[in-house]
Amino acid sequence: MSKIEWRVDHGTHIVLSKPIFMRRKVELNGQPVQGEWRSKRFDFSLPDGRAAEIALRADALARHVELRVGGRLMPDTRYVPADLRCPACNAEIQLIDEFCSKCGHALGAPDRFLSSRSVQSATSAIRLLAVLFAVFGLFMFFAMRDQTQAALQNLSRFADDEVLEPINGVSYTTAELRKRVVWEQRGVLIVNLILCAIMLVLGWWSRSKPLPAILIATAIYVAVQVISAIMDPTTIMQGFIMKAVIIAILVRGIKGALSARPENG
Repeated sequence: MSKIEWRVDHGTHIVLSKPIFMRRKVELNGQPVQGEWRSKRFDFSLPDGRAAEIALRADALARHVELRVGGRLMPDTRYVPADLRCPACNAEIQLIDEFCSKCGHALGAPDRFLSSRSVQSATSAIRLLAVLFAVFGLFMFFAMRDQTQAALQNLSRFADDEVLEPINGVSYTTAELRKRVVWEQRGVLIVNLILCAIMLVLGWWSRSKPLPAILIATAIYVAVQVISAIMDPTTIMQGFIMKAVIIAILVRGIKGALSARPENG
């Protein structure tokens, strides 16, 4: 059973649950809320009369459940610290507060915490890129094995210092071309494993410094795609949808990290 919780203030605890093979249920302070879902939206009222709305939304990247109270977007407990404190005086505050009741410090709208959602998605995308680079490198290494062995077999007929026919206007000796053939196979693996390692480091770094980590990861990924397109234009459309989704997630993560900077200091 999936469950999402919101703690709007001390007297308002909202839970949306979806038991297996059953309809979604909404609870307010432990009591079921009666109502109907209309166009993926559930409207109800809080005990103090404030209007509340739970909406199921989806975009090209993910599905989200949103709660609005009095028109203001409320992040759920996955993104809000359990012990909310004013960053200026360390007094206890509530999610709904936009100003500290003790010192008057401006806290911002409740949805300020949602920037972490985009950052987490971007961090996951960085780790996914690490896996993709490793898998692609290993795949290409083994896929090129027969071709490499065939090329080396053909070159074995020539002496090491023999100058062969030019390739793309460049002349090679047999020994030089043999090294080039071997490197083409190993180089794909080595380069992709290096990229994998870089993405793993950036994924780890993004936990403490999300903005620079996501920026660097995005720049590297875009550079790899541009270089691949220049070297082989046919790669432009290969996996185009996945490339677009990954870049969109990273860009959204950059925006989220920028939004979170004031809270993170």
